[in-house]
Amino acid sequence: MKRILFSLLLFPVLAVAQRSLPDRPQTILWKVSHRSLPGSSYVLGTNHAYPGTFIDTMQYVSKLVHEAECMVVEGKEGLSKAGLAALGVRKKSFKELFPPADYQVVDAYFSARQEGLFSMMDSAGLPVFMLMEAVMAMEQAEGGGTYQGPDGSVDTYVVKAGEGMGVPVVRLDSGFAMRDSARAHDGSEEEWAGIITGLVKDLTTAKTYSKMLADGEYGRMDIDYMFKKPAPAAPGSDDYHLLIERNRYWVPRLLKALKEKRCFVAVGLAHLQYESSLLLSLRQNGFRIEPVRLK
Repeated sequence: MKRILFSLLLFPVLAVAQRSLPDRPQTILWKVSHRSLPGSSYVLGTNHAYPGTFIDTMQYVSKLVHEAECMVVEGKEGLSKAGLAALGVRKKSFKELFPPADYQVVDAYFSARQEGLFSMMDSAGLPVFMLMEAVMAMEQAEGGGTYQGPDGSVDTYVVKAGEGMGVPVVRLDSGFAMRDSARAHDGSEEEWAGIITGLVKDLTTAKTYSKMLADGEYGRMDIDYMFKKPAPAAPGSDDYHLLIERNRYWVPRLLKALKEKRCFVAVGLAHLQYESSLLLSLRQNGFRIEPVRLK
């Protein structure tokens, strides 16, 4: 009888411990804790279209950043000259990369700010992915509202905060041998042309950069983490290399950082999604993972 009662008492505890993480927790922030460690760390899924000042719109997140004992971000300390050169090689002109209708849309956007600007950037050989940075810089300079500020990405914000506080900054990609074909900022030139066109069209509809960001699924924090689904990346592809293989490389480095200090971790949202999620990997290593609602 005692054994039965004990089993009944134990079962709910096990059920709670093994409960699946929610696919739609309405947040981009997760609390990470371990019974053997004092305090908690936090993991923020980032979107590279959002500038660092996005953190300042979330008072609680900003507080966590400035209370952390360690910052953890994706990238390496810096690219070599050879690496930068590899990122800068463009094989096609903008007129070849953008379908005619899309070219007109993007050209009109840039020309509204400076006549012939798009053509000049094309002639200068600007890598297509850098058009994203050009758009963000112009929108912020023109009054991006809540998200205005020349501070770069969320990753840059976190790194600068860590350096200003004098705390360690762990870069998960340190030592990772990035495949040359995957260095072009996670996408082909054609894919980036499509991303730029979509961004410009969204901005044209939303009128302002800040409104576009706030209205997007990331700004609304309406994220589907799809924890039970495989990532849409075929083994051997650049996407598989950039997501799955990097996650595997990051896990031991992330575990080491979390076990040593209370960390604030900022990584691209895709690294927290799917079966390959870093959150699931941390859970498999004994950490308790909890979503933190921000809205």
